[in-house]
Amino acid sequence: MPAVDEEPRHHGPTTAQLVSLVVAVVLIVVILVLSVANRHDVNLDYVVGNGDVSLLLVILVSAIAGAAIAAMLRARRHHQR
Repeated sequence: MPAVDEEPRHHGPTTAQLVSLVVAVVLIVVILVLSVANRHDVNLDYVVGNGDVSLLLVILVSAIAGAAIAAMLRARRHHQR
């Protein structure tokens, strides 16, 4: 028989996890809509030259790079605890 003062264990996601999931899904949908709506080519100047690149590609690469940086910062913060 379990002790009376034992706290119940939560097995489902926390509110913060659910909010994070909803925000992530909304951001993904917005990025996809913007990407599809902006499929034309843009002139991109590089350090060593320039060229025409699909704006869709620029948006997706920027979003992926931002997500990767955020994940690394989150992992670093979690590791420091």
